[in-house]
Amino acid sequence: MMNVYVHKAGIMQDMLRHIAKGYVWYFHGTVHVTKAEQFAAKMSAHYAVRLTAIQRANRKARGLANARLFLYPRHDRFEFEYVVLLTDGAHPARDVERLRSVTDKRSRLIFDERFEALILPAAGSVPRWTWRLTPEAFEAQVTAVKIAVRKRDDDTDIRRVISGIYAMPGFRGLRQQMAALLRLLQGEWKRVRDTAACPYASTKLKGYLRLVDIQLVPLNDAVRRIAAGGRAIPLDLVYDRTSSSMANKPFKLSIAPTQAAPCTLKRVQLPADVYSDFVEYRNAFNAHYGVDIDEDDLAAKLIELALKREVRSRPVRRNSRGDGAAAREGADATKASAAEAEA
Repeated sequence: MMNVYVHKAGIMQDMLRHIAKGYVWYFHGTVHVTKAEQFAAKMSAHYAVRLTAIQRANRKARGLANARLFLYPRHDRFEFEYVVLLTDGAHPARDVERLRSVTDKRSRLIFDERFEALILPAAGSVPRWTWRLTPEAFEAQVTAVKIAVRKRDDDTDIRRVISGIYAMPGFRGLRQQMAALLRLLQGEWKRVRDTAACPYASTKLKGYLRLVDIQLVPLNDAVRRIAAGGRAIPLDLVYDRTSSSMANKPFKLSIAPTQAAPCTLKRVQLPADVYSDFVEYRNAFNAHYGVDIDEDDLAAKLIELALKREVRSRPVRRNSRGDGAAAREGADATKASAAEAEA
């Protein structure tokens, strides 16, 4: 089953992670909602975009390329944006698609029609992959700032522009551009409004984007919601800060089931409350590592690890008379054995 990313920052960070691992070839575009599932099935069948980690390792060992498909809904239109990343090596897509290199300045990967992936130097570190606005998108932001500041009778536009600046993901390249836009805004505000500083802009720059809790929803669910007149991703899921994942919530496995499980796996039966957490953990595990582990295999491995941990943490059984009595008993037995040996 193909999945769709919930957060824009999540798919952008995941693409950078794959690019850094060698997925430097790509082709991208948009697909209409009515054709999204058919398109995903075609990509999986022809280009093998849903292989497990072991299958990808085997292909790499044979000199073949691997491919990954990234899908994100366009909320302003009935389309999904897709990006297919490939590694070096032989692949059917090289004979059909027009592949481009993310390392070529003339063909940088552009996402959401305004973000481009590139390598930028980092202070005290090696150059790293990041995102920033394309030159056209940055100039559009500069123009929007200047126009909004000049509207003295209404500050609605300037608030909207500032909100859009702070809404951008906190990648290093974007943070540099955000700082430049805020400096421009303050300079224009002082020059046009004759006041010290814009009261709507914060003096603090947005923090760096940390490791995103990548969340996915099934593609067919997203298509069904759009067909029903709703959003592909529900807003309560987009803004849910308490949702758990493998990154911020460890999976707790109950060895002794306390109630009937809604689903009985081949080798283990889980209680209802544990099974819901297990499915959530499995989805996060597969999304984080880019694999598709079977439920039975993962459940059996988790139970094995839990049993080993239980054995290691089991307290040593001591004599009921206390450690001192047990030690004296052992010493007396040792002396008796020595006496027998001398006799």
